[in-house]
Amino acid sequence: MAQLLVRIKEIAASAVRVCRFALGFMWNVLVHPGAYVSYRKLDDMFRDKSIMGSFVLPMSLLAAVSVLVGQIFSFSRIDLSSMIVRMIFTFITLMTDCFALRFLIRFITGRWFTSGVDNHRFNLFVAAVMSVPFFIKIGEGLFPGLFFISFMYVYELYLVWLLTEDVVPVAENMRNRYMVLVSIVIVAVPWIIVRFLKFLAPNLSY
Repeated sequence: MAQLLVRIKEIAASAVRVCRFALGFMWNVLVHPGAYVSYRKLDDMFRDKSIMGSFVLPMSLLAAVSVLVGQIFSFSRIDLSSMIVRMIFTFITLMTDCFALRFLIRFITGRWFTSGVDNHRFNLFVAAVMSVPFFIKIGEGLFPGLFFISFMYVYELYLVWLLTEDVVPVAENMRNRYMVLVSIVIVAVPWIIVRFLKFLAPNLSY
């Protein structure tokens, strides 16, 4: 029993460290983009860390849990089945969004703009860009009526502009065109994923 408690304590401490890192990364990218959105700084932050395991997965889980927390503190009647569906839906959409963005941005970059960019750079690119949707989903989960937070999606375009300087470097004469294509992908992919999931399960309430 004592060993089990020790193990639970270790797992909890590890989860707290991962969440602190993920939230800290998101905060630094959103609040101090000029200082943190560079290949050297991003690479240093994720040194010896998995981008998926230390950022994307925990942030997707936190966004899902925020739905539960927001529902509890709204002091309204809790519809358990609807809440669970919303949590699962939030988690799946964010995870799918990350994988789809990484694949499409890598394809667009290598096909029409520049080749030889390693996978690590694309992972850093997507991690930085996804800081915005993670922040928005957590905000919407905690404060369901906070609709105006969705306007922060525009901030993704600024991050893309910074990221094309040296994280995924693009020639200056092609940078505007790259910005337009990547911005369309960033806006369209989440919309398509949500519509597809609702098509698969039209009777569920999200």
